[in-house]
Amino acid sequence: MTYKKNYKLEHRNSWENVKIDVDGVEIEKNIHCIDVPSIEIIKENIEFEHVLTSEEAYDYIIKKYKDEEDQHNEVKKQYEEEIKKYNEEILPKLIEEAKEKAIEDINRKKEEEEKKKERELQKQYLEKDKIDWINQHGSDYFKRAIANGFDCQRKYVIERAAKEFPDFIVDFDDSAEWNSRSCPSEKALYEMITLKEKGYNANVVWLTRLPNGYDDYDYYDIDPCEAVVIRSYLGSYDLIKTYCE
Repeated sequence: MTYKKNYKLEHRNSWENVKIDVDGVEIEKNIHCIDVPSIEIIKENIEFEHVLTSEEAYDYIIKKYKDEEDQHNEVKKQYEEEIKKYNEEILPKLIEEAKEKAIEDINRKKEEEEKKKERELQKQYLEKDKIDWINQHGSDYFKRAIANGFDCQRKYVIERAAKEFPDFIVDFDDSAEWNSRSCPSEKALYEMITLKEKGYNANVVWLTRLPNGYDDYDYYDIDPCEAVVIRSYLGSYDLIKTYCE
């Protein structure tokens, strides 16, 4: 028994490392390549009914070799045509897509780094602003607590909001709920406009629930009413002033 090689043109998917130029910087990218031509060899077992003579074996080997060579040359011709098409049409598109993705990744990382820097600068600014405000307006107790490493963030926000916006309450846990207000009252509208002119992110809303645990009480529902909301007070908190009758 012996075997015969059969050649077949196949199309496969594979992952390949390619080098991509992005603004003069060479980046290695592992891309998913589709429809890659390849030649597959399939071995076919051949059994003889009797033991071959030397002449029969010689004739068989010559014929087998020629058949395999002819078939291989035919498949190789098809392969060369397919690989040329792949290299000229398919692969450049895949590389271009990978380049676009690489640029997106680079831009996203830059954006994330910039946002991270902005958040850090904002954090530093808010911390300095906090210390400055406590030094100027805080009680002796408060100053000592901060000086000894206690955060006291909740007390700080409540005390500062009470001085700067005495008619507003602080939503620490983002638990208050409201809907949009279709037509505000004259009083609420003017207050919103005044706050916006001072640079605050203010709006008139239809309040449906007060914050949780404000002033050491459990949350409580209210009859829906008009309210003015200041968003991102001290970078993180919502302030709410109700106009409930």
